Amino acid sequence: MAPDLAFLRRHPRVRRLLVPALGVLAFGLFLVLTFPYDVLARRIEVEAKSAGADLTIGSMGGTGLVGVRARDVRLRISPSPGAEPTPELRFERADVRPDLLSLILRRTSFGFSLAGYGGTARGHMALSNDPRNPGVSSFRIDARDVDVSRLPLRDWGGLAAVGKLQLNADLPTLLPAANANGSLSLSLEGGAVTGGTVMGFALPRTSLGHVEGAVAVEKGTAKVDEGRQLLELQFTIIGQDLYLRPPTGPVQKLPLSFAGSVYDPSIILNPDRGIAAALASGKDATTQEREQVDGVDTYRVQTTFPAQPLGTMVPGLATDKPSDIWVAVQGSRLIKAQFPTTSGGITAHFSDYDAPAQITAPV
Repeated sequence: MAPDLAFLRRHPRVRRLLVPALGVLAFGLFLVLTFPYDVLARRIEVEAKSAGADLTIGSMGGTGLVGVRARDVRLRISPSPGAEPTPELRFERADVRPDLLSLILRRTSFGFSLAGYGGTARGHMALSNDPRNPGVSSFRIDARDVDVSRLPLRDWGGLAAVGKLQLNADLPTLLPAANANGSLSLSLEGGAVTGGTVMGFALPRTSLGHVEGAVAVEKGTAKVDEGRQLLELQFTIIGQDLYLRPPTGPVQKLPLSFAGSVYDPSIILNPDRGIAAALASGKDATTQEREQVDGVDTYRVQTTFPAQPLGTMVPGLATDKPSDIWVAVQGSRLIKAQFPTTSGGITAHFSDYDAPAQITAPV
């Protein structure tokens, strides 16, 4: 007798379960092969039309046990009467997987994943089952490596840009709107404006570098965390003139008074408002350890600074956190300083004391 048959004879319970299991498997295979996915795609397009959106699905098939996969998906939100047409969104692939437990409990929620514009996105959405308050009750998405140059930004706002976009949104409560809460954050790497026209003005090519932004939603109110843009600006001060080299374009000559409206670097060495006055205002200084910094033997000292005068030089200074300064063992000169801020921290290095310097205007 074959070994497999002998095993079944020794385990009659397995033998009794084998036939139903094969039947379920065959039925599932039958559904996958014969399910009318094209009919389902056309039905989804009709429902989207009734909801105010133009949706086109190139083809549809199954994925996983209960999921569906649509390819060549195009979506355009219908504009209000008299408004300009909205841009069309295109996705190479869109997968939707309904939550079986939610279906059993007569709720509608599903996971989804998208592929388009050079990136991918995964997320989850739940719909309200309250007829008095319909809509999306929760939403979550994590989008990675979206190519900004492939987005229809020119159609949206006349802007052309490049960069890699990361987007994360977690909104567990959206209904009712007064109780909405969650968070949304985005970051742009290697961002740059490459052209376009906004309100009739031609936009110059501008490098943005790394840009971050975040929004927190609490009880229906959005709190915007000011976007953080990391740029390198080179400046030279000669007399009352400020020479500023922006990320792109030529050097600009500005009056030194202009710096006061943004950030005045000349106060750093001001004896009454600069770093010397700030160091004198430190409290509760304690020596931590001896370290080498920039080739100099130093003591690391931890101290706390009041809001002024240091706050003038360090925007967003966190006065409730201690700062670290490194003082030379020989000569007691400041070599390095680290100041905490509400959005991270600032590190400054000091060197070339008493060294002769010849300053010329940049070109």
